Amino acid sequence: MKKVLLKIYPAHNWGDDMFAYIVAKRYPEINFEIKVWGEVKGYERLSSYCPNITIKPYESLPARIFSRLGMERAEIAADCAGYETLIWVGGSLFIEPDNFDYRELERLRHTIKMFRKRGAYILCANFGPYRTEKYVSLCREIFGYFRDVCFREKYSYEMFCDLPCVRQGVDIGFSLKRKRKIKPKTLGVSLINLDIRPELVKYKADYFEFLKKLINDNEGETTLFCFCIPEGERKAADELAQEIGGLKIREYRGDIEEFLDDWLSMERVIATKFHAIVTAAANGVECIPIIYSKKTANVINDMGLYKNAVQIGKNMKTAGYEVAELPDVDAEEVFRAVDERLGRHGS
Repeated sequence: MKKVLLKIYPAHNWGDDMFAYIVAKRYPEINFEIKVWGEVKGYERLSSYCPNITIKPYESLPARIFSRLGMERAEIAADCAGYETLIWVGGSLFIEPDNFDYRELERLRHTIKMFRKRGAYILCANFGPYRTEKYVSLCREIFGYFRDVCFREKYSYEMFCDLPCVRQGVDIGFSLKRKRKIKPKTLGVSLINLDIRPELVKYKADYFEFLKKLINDNEGETTLFCFCIPEGERKAADELAQEIGGLKIREYRGDIEEFLDDWLSMERVIATKFHAIVTAAANGVECIPIIYSKKTANVINDMGLYKNAVQIGKNMKTAGYEVAELPDVDAEEVFRAVDERLGRHGS
């Protein structure tokens, strides 16, 4: 069985785990390894859904030895040994924050160069925000080492479209369609924690007031959905629940399918998390999308999904719920280059 290094953002975030889930289900005859920092515990459910996924500590024993000896390139080589290829799937993979440590890009450059002959692929990424042209330049060089880089929105694609390996596709979350068991008069709310976002925290009161009004207008049961506990969403949900009362809270705890089914069982949703919006759009759920980042705005605008989207920091009023006007999207096309490399014998 071929062994492939599957690189995701390992943060117990439903969207990132969903990426790994879709890739592994598409290629059941491939053995994927995902490396995580720290404890492997907490990822058992991902492996239970996809038996062809193995979770391992980020550094192998030889890599740790080389690291202690200060032999970084040897360390990276040891960590990359034994894999047929590398697939990196994720959303906001390339962000340049304040005081960015460029050693991360140097390490990434060395890693991807290790896979040049074997092949390395990026799926569903977007680029930015960034602060300096140095960051853009280094990323441009790194992209050149990939066989295929598939961005999920036009803005990122146009920044690097001169590179022959770069193209545009859709987020593969649009391929995740489920049979809905709708609970009448229910409202699902996907919220984020603005306390950890310095540029948005000043709008927290407005954000909560907007959510509270819509929740109070709902005649039935309301559930707050936490797609990523490490990003403080449970904290935000608890705060909102204290202000209103009578709300249910649903946390994502690695139960990918059950969590999605619960989300899609809501008759209507208010969606802030990116993949809360994507899955609602893909499955015909009545939705009010709330935009908090350019990645969300870009995808909604590129695809013409909603006319009723609301943006945090602007006049938060809405014309009501809408079912997305989903264009004819081909999520299969995203995998074109990977299919050529691995073949496809999917179930």
